[in-house]
Amino acid sequence: MGPLADKARGPLQNTLSEDSVSYVRFKASEALGKIGNVKAVPALVGALQDRQGYVCRGIATALGFLKDEKGKGAEALISILNNYLVVNEDNVISNFDGTERGISALSLGILHSIEAVPSLIVALNDTDWRVRMYSTLALGLIKDPSALSPLQALANDPNDIVKSASAWAIWRINNDPPEFPDLNKDKLYEYLRENGLLILIHD
Repeated sequence: MGPLADKARGPLQNTLSEDSVSYVRFKASEALGKIGNVKAVPALVGALQDRQGYVCRGIATALGFLKDEKGKGAEALISILNNYLVVNEDNVISNFDGTERGISALSLGILHSIEAVPSLIVALNDTDWRVRMYSTLALGLIKDPSALSPLQALANDPNDIVKSASAWAIWRINNDPPEFPDLNKDKLYEYLRENGLLILIHD
């Protein structure tokens, strides 16, 4: 994005915090991620208490493209994944849904957040298959060898997509030849394509 796009950051941040329509706020968060200016991170994190519509999903996606030096974006994503975001001493959010938590996990993988690995490993046992799948993909993106054993345990996961994702993650960590293991590959790719995520699992 060029200078003109960056000039839109201020108005988009205002839209994110002030517009009365949740879909417009969602699109504003999405645009801030596409612009790619890390100066938007505080505004995005500050808007996470917005629990209407798809706003949180948009913010979680956007933060995956914005690696700020202080790590505030990753810190917020870990909190969403753990379903425990402290807004202030009187306000704690713990009702994030599986998609919000899953997108946060994937964004942590895109950021290659080593700090997130312990939380991502714990999330492999989550009751929501979306959280398990996205956490698996994130660990594959980060490629931390400490995740190998927990990922291998997903061979018995009841969800075929999670199994396929774990095979892909193990392949990446082991740096095997560049072929996806032939375990429900089409089903996994179909799901990712439907959700606009296939591009995110490639370097």
